Amino acid sequence: MEGYDDWKHIVDAIERHETSKIHLDSCLTYQQWRLPGALDEEQESVIKKEKSFWRQVLSSLLDVTLTLSTCNLGFRGHREKADSNDLSSLGNFLSIVELLGKYDPILQELLSKPKGQIKYHFTLSYSIQLKIF
Repeated sequence: MEGYDDWKHIVDAIERHETSKIHLDSCLTYQQWRLPGALDEEQESVIKKEKSFWRQVLSSLLDVTLTLSTCNLGFRGHREKADSNDLSSLGNFLSIVELLGKYDPILQELLSKPKGQIKYHFTLSYSIQLKIF
């Protein structure tokens, strides 16, 4: 980046810059960006809905975590997969999440999503527990 050192002619330089194509294009882009509805309103509502959903999921999972830790209960079972047919082997954390999913529409929606659709999964494997403690 080069500086400007011809201060005697600064007014002329500013006028040239203000009428240049790059400056006019930038001003037009900025003005369009500031208009209400510049972002697609449908996309914005989808983003807000998704954000709200994941906040509620996080809040529910934190509540389960706080409950287990307050009661001094372990999180893990023999299997840590929510799709296991044997509910008794899920462990305390996933068992409570499954139970709440029967009554909480947000967790119910989370648990009903296909496996590959959820990018982030919650697991508390033995190696993760060792890293936490």
